[in-house]
Amino acid sequence: MNGFQLAGRREGFALPAVLVVLLGLGLFVVSGFHAANLDLAAARSLSASIQAFQGAEAGMALLESGSWSSSTAAIGDAVSLEAAIDTLWVESGGPVLARRRVRATVTDPLGRRLARREIDRLWLLLPDGASVTVAGSWRETIRPDP
Repeated sequence: MNGFQLAGRREGFALPAVLVVLLGLGLFVVSGFHAANLDLAAARSLSASIQAFQGAEAGMALLESGSWSSSTAAIGDAVSLEAAIDTLWVESGGPVLARRRVRATVTDPLGRRLARREIDRLWLLLPDGASVTVAGSWRETIRPDP
């Protein structure tokens, strides 16, 4: 046998071709599972963010109605609330400018933080006892604990 005869033989070609095709299919399957996991994580993050937003809004409503008197509360097992009222400016006999802040934190069953929303509202307390919301803002933090 010379070198020309060995180069022209095609025996054993099917096995490497099948292995390359199986490797390619395996990569498609693994990338599909990875994409599905990323979609699931994005959906969980969005769900936790919405839950934190609704919790913060509910806490602000409770705080503004006077139904919430403590600085912390919980909504179910997953959402914890923190509230603060800070006086920013007082004029004797005149209006009072204050800030109401509610922070809602969503945690998983293991206690890891999934999402946090914070709502601030500036309000003006007039001498006649009426209060007026002057401005509001919200801040979102989604930084899962390690």
